[in-house]
Amino acid sequence: MKSYLRKVLVTGGVGYIGSHVCIELINNGFFPVVVDNLSNGKLEALVRVEKITGVRPDFFQVDINDKSALHQIFENYVY
Repeated sequence: MKSYLRKVLVTGGVGYIGSHVCIELINNGFFPVVVDNLSNGKLEALVRVEKITGVRPDFFQVDINDKSALHQIFENYVY
């Protein structure tokens, strides 16, 4: 498995564009942390990302308007 230098927050990461962004990030040495409320995307997209790259991004079902939940995610991933 690749050694990832940085984690990157991807909002809407289970949608069409977001999942493709995740693939490109992984291919360039980044690890995506996906935040999506699943209003337009499907978790199946993460399965496809993993199938293509061998890496499954971390996923949080959160609306980006939920400041408390986003704060918790940032606390857990910023080091």
